[in-house]
Amino acid sequence: MLMLEVHVGVAAIAEAVIATSPNDEQGIWGCDLLAMVTLSGNNPDWPLVNRIWAAVVSLWKAVPWDESSGFEITASASQS
Repeated sequence: MLMLEVHVGVAAIAEAVIATSPNDEQGIWGCDLLAMVTLSGNNPDWPLVNRIWAAVVSLWKAVPWDESSGFEITASASQS
């Protein structure tokens, strides 16, 4: 299963990111859009995730983040 959520609002986004990763805010203040992809199950649809990522980076300045790696993740590393 893949779920895509889109959130707007500078303060709400910054507070959510800082609450999840308090020591790693990476200049998140000023960001006005958060697109969150949640994957579950044994066989994620990586081609779909890659298409979503490509669309996001083509439309906005995007920074990948995941709950295991924080901001140290890269889009290609997320597939391993």
